[in-house]
Order: sequence, then structure tokens, then C-alpha cells
Amino acid sequence: MSGGTFRYAIAAVLVVGLSGALVYYLFNQPQKENAEQGSQNNSPLAARQPDPERFIPNQLLENFIDRNVRSASGTTLVSPKNGDTLTFPFTFSWNGGKRGDVFTLTIVDNKNVTIWGDSTSSTTILCTKVLEPGLYYCKLERNGILAQAGKFVAVKRAE
Repeated sequence: MSGGTFRYAIAAVLVVGLSGALVYYLFNQPQKENAEQGSQNNSPLAARQPDPERFIPNQLLENFIDRNVRSASGTTLVSPKNGDTLTFPFTFSWNGGKRGDVFTLTIVDNKNVTIWGDSTSSTTILCTKVLEPGLYYCKLERNGILAQAGKFVAVKRAE
């Protein structure tokens, strides 16, 4: 093979290699962009999975579950039952109490960060806040004193 032919062979290999790389890039680029857009728009192309960290029980809060802290108060959570899976909005309910009592329900995540809370003189309260999927704890107070704590798992409702 002469020097000139060798140079043409090298040039041909380079052109074919670069052309192949360019074709590969062009055909795969739109798929990558669609996947990125799908994850940003919450499309079915790339459904977001819940963060597993949000489901780890908090051992400190677990100590209060199923305990009727003020047994003399007779105030107990009726709904949700401990460990229930909920979609939101959700109506929390309890029994017990007297006329004039003020009940405060607080929802905290598994890191004990307050997510939502409200007070009422009724034995029900509606939480309209949509929670991210995860493990949550609710604390029911009667006249400012903890009456009972519970836990539940929140899931995103179907849209």
C-alpha cells in the first residue's frame, strides 16, 4: 500500500467513525430529552417513586402510639386506625370530651416536623392538605394536653 492510499484509508475510517457517532447521538438525543421532560411533568414515561426515607418509623414517636396518654380523659382516635393508608383530603375523628373542650390535631412526618395542624370544638376535623407519600403521625390534644397519638401512611390519590 502506498503512502497516498494509506492516508485515504485512514481518512475514510475517520469519516465513517465520526458519521456513526453523529448518527448515534442524533437518534438518542430526542429520547433523552423526552425522558427528562416526562420526569419533570410527572408523565407516565417516568413515574416518580416515593422516597423510601419517608417511610422509616420514628422510634421516639412510636413510643406514644396506641397509648391513651390521659386515660381519664376518655378521648380516643376513631379514624384513622393505627397503620391505615389514607388519601387526602381526610376527616379525622375521635370520641370523648365535654362541651367547651378544644381539640387540636397535629400531623408530623417521620422526622417529627409539623406538616399540618388545626383546632376545633367538634369531634371531627378535615385535613385538606395533600401529603407526600410517607409515614405520618397524628397527635390529638384535648385542652392543650396530649390525649392520644396515632400513625398512618399517606398515598397520593389517583389523578
